[in-house]
Amino acid sequence: MTSREIQTRNAYDTLAKEFIRDTRVLAYMFKDCVPAFSSFSIEEIKSEIHACHGMIDHAGGEIPLASGARIIPDLLFAAKQLKGNVDFQKDKPSYKLEARIAAYASALLCHQIDPPIDYDRILPVLSIWITNYYELEESCLRASTNYETIKKRTCTRTERSNNDFINWCLFEIGNRIYEDDLDSARILHYQFKCRDEKEAAKQLAKYGINTREDRKRWKTMCNLSEGIYEHGHHDGKIEGKIEGKIEGKIEGKIEGKIEGKIEQAISTIFAAMKKLNISMDDAFEIFTENLAPSEKEEVAKEMKRKLN
Repeated sequence: MTSREIQTRNAYDTLAKEFIRDTRVLAYMFKDCVPAFSSFSIEEIKSEIHACHGMIDHAGGEIPLASGARIIPDLLFAAKQLKGNVDFQKDKPSYKLEARIAAYASALLCHQIDPPIDYDRILPVLSIWITNYYELEESCLRASTNYETIKKRTCTRTERSNNDFINWCLFEIGNRIYEDDLDSARILHYQFKCRDEKEAAKQLAKYGINTREDRKRWKTMCNLSEGIYEHGHHDGKIEGKIEGKIEGKIEGKIEGKIEGKIEQAISTIFAAMKKLNISMDDAFEIFTENLAPSEKEEVAKEMKRKLN
């Protein structure tokens, strides 16, 4: 990844966290994913969230675990009826996201226990997650069974019981959006996925998100989204070709992962640079993925020698 791409992603992350601090956005998310708030108006829900001038405090904070490890949510929030976190996941993780969600929700519950222990003061927790991997086509809201059963663009709710203390919801933001999508999904799509500034402004204005500061953010976010999408699309094309979406040979058979000798790795890297039009760094990273550290070092040294 180039320094420019890294800067784009960092700026995107920073601005995304600014959006999710906004109680106008959180209120729509609460309304769609928390049964207790489903009949509330947006203004009523906003009044339930502890905030200053409509924004949650900047600090996400850390939650220490008994093991000595710490989890660091993007955003911690408190409301009259619950406590929770909101986290933004832009790239598809290599681990099970469900495990991380469960860990965060459990930590949020345990973090409320201070001596002397008063169990009656413990509030239910809600761990909210937003994913917008570039390959997600349609938006979908999934939630813990304690809260509701989710189907695309609809919510079939179940009655909440007093024992539902640990809850989570996952907003998957797609590349396409529909008129009958949930309001929360539409807002998140036009904030995080839309690359058309005018369309984003038009759609978000329907939800009262249309101040001068909002418009400045849209313009920046639309530009950043374009960069993120193009980089993700580029990565996807390379990955697809490596995994067999192209046929033929590039000075030997490319199977996506190198298991051969040093010379084979080097010739494949140079061939990929020429045929797939990718940088040396990208080719090196892809085709030495399964090599041992010492073998990677030998590849790097031999490539440097050949180029000199």
